[in-house]
Amino acid sequence: MSEDGRYAAFCPRPHVGLNELYLQRLDSAGPMRPVTADVAATYSGAIVDSLLLIMTDAGAPMGMVYVTNLDRLARQDWRVFAPEQHDARLSMSSRSAAAST
Repeated sequence: MSEDGRYAAFCPRPHVGLNELYLQRLDSAGPMRPVTADVAATYSGAIVDSLLLIMTDAGAPMGMVYVTNLDRLARQDWRVFAPEQHDARLSMSSRSAAAST
């Protein structure tokens, strides 16, 4: 969920190794918007200000992170934020988990 409570990112996990990422604007009655769909990979998302960080192992077994604006979710609008590092696996944790360590 975004800090202002306006957006939430959802990742239902129907199958191991495949999940979809959705964005929901909570202050309107609009539908959940798909960010990813039907891709054999795992995804997670985090919202920072007006940006969506998208972590995935699609094409990057050790993980990589993309960034896009909340109003531009199409794959062609994603930019690499943290490229795959072959000597380290990326993972995303919530702020509460990071704050408790």
